[in-house]
Amino acid sequence: RTLEPHEAKARTILAAIRPEERTLEAFPDTARVALGLFSPERQALVYRAVRPELARRLEPLGLWPEGVAIDD
Repeated sequence: RTLEPHEAKARTILAAIRPEERTLEAFPDTARVALGLFSPERQALVYRAVRPELARRLEPLGLWPEGVAIDD
């Protein structure tokens, strides 16, 4: 449940980006990245990239929601 707001926001943002543009290179945010800040698009792409690893670490602890695909 804790991750659901992040999941929902990432899904919404990614749905608005054409599939061929769903790359970190398409949203470089060069100046902001150095400060640890990202555009919503880049943040959603980063979340999508780390999500499988996050799921693999949380699932054994019983912290990954049941029925939610790891590589979704």
